[in-house]
Amino acid sequence: MRADTLHLTLAFLGDVAGEDLSRLIEIAMRIKFQPFELQLDRIGYWKHNAIVWAGTAQVPPALTALAESLADALRAAGFRLEERSFKPHITLVRKFSGVPVAALQPPLHWQVDRFRLVISRPDRHGARYELVGEWPAPPITGGE
Repeated sequence: MRADTLHLTLAFLGDVAGEDLSRLIEIAMRIKFQPFELQLDRIGYWKHNAIVWAGTAQVPPALTALAESLADALRAAGFRLEERSFKPHITLVRKFSGVPVAALQPPLHWQVDRFRLVISRPDRHGARYELVGEWPAPPITGGE
């Protein structure tokens, strides 16, 4: 995968009509979440589609909450999502033929403080992503 295509998918929508983009933006603007650190410490391989991916042994609760709140809001608005359970991963290699390593050493630490809505446009190199919007976590305010 090219560096500019690396991502972790929170919700996969497939083909979406252009007129639905404004609805997606409205939904994304209402999502609140806490920033978190994602530790990528595993390398995995899905033989059925020849994909090598990076993942985590411990999914941060804030990531699960973000993915669930986004999925709930999308479904409530009538969008159809994949029915399989959320398995956070970053696709590293497609069409892999070989033996992948089993661990990522040292682990990579990713500070997550925003999420994005992107459109995937197929091209001769695989896919090109167009940024539609980006939403940061609300600032953390100190209590007294």
